[in-house]
Amino acid sequence: MSESTKFHPALVVTNIENTIPITLDMDTSKYLSWVSLFITHCQAYQVIDHILPKSTDDSSSSTTTLVTHVPTVNTETWDRLHAIVLQWIYGTISLDMLDNFLKPDQTDLQAWECIKSIFEDNKNSRAVHLRHKFSNIRLDNYPNVSAYCQVMCQKSYHQDLKKLADQLANVGPALEDDHIVLQLITGFNDNYDHVGSQLSYTKPLPTFFEARSTLIMEEARKMQQATN
Repeated sequence: MSESTKFHPALVVTNIENTIPITLDMDTSKYLSWVSLFITHCQAYQVIDHILPKSTDDSSSSTTTLVTHVPTVNTETWDRLHAIVLQWIYGTISLDMLDNFLKPDQTDLQAWECIKSIFEDNKNSRAVHLRHKFSNIRLDNYPNVSAYCQVMCQKSYHQDLKKLADQLANVGPALEDDHIVLQLITGFNDNYDHVGSQLSYTKPLPTFFEARSTLIMEEARKMQQATN
């Protein structure tokens, strides 16, 4: 074995939370962000094959394009890498999730596929539920404009628009930004009707963050008026 294969970059990772600061939980709906960070991390440390094995089909699929080259290592190192990736998975999910699918002699690929199935099964029913919840978000349900637009506490009953949009992207076609902005406007109360009209007649429609900025500025203006 050559000198270049005696050392593997994945062996130097001591704290997975430095690169994957998300703890995946059934209630947080951070699956897409977690997957993106985890795949990027595995690509960077050359262990992507452990969760996304290379396809043997020459007609490459979208999954195959994510796979990077892994240096040749001996069996002992390869087994150790399997254990390391498994530790990364275990270290970035909640204890409740861990209890649900932890099994003896589980491989990193089996753990990855199990998590995938948890979040990607029953897409249709989840999409219907989430879209109903998304269409019923109202500003009156929030203490202020910032809370309406920003990410709410994970354990809060209400979910904000962007967070719900991320959940919907996980179970089906992603919502266009225009759809999110229009739903944001739909949820306004009477105090912000004029802002809603201003935003809805803007062409092209402002982005979610532009609409959010306008709404927050209007709230600040109203608060200043009330103080004066």
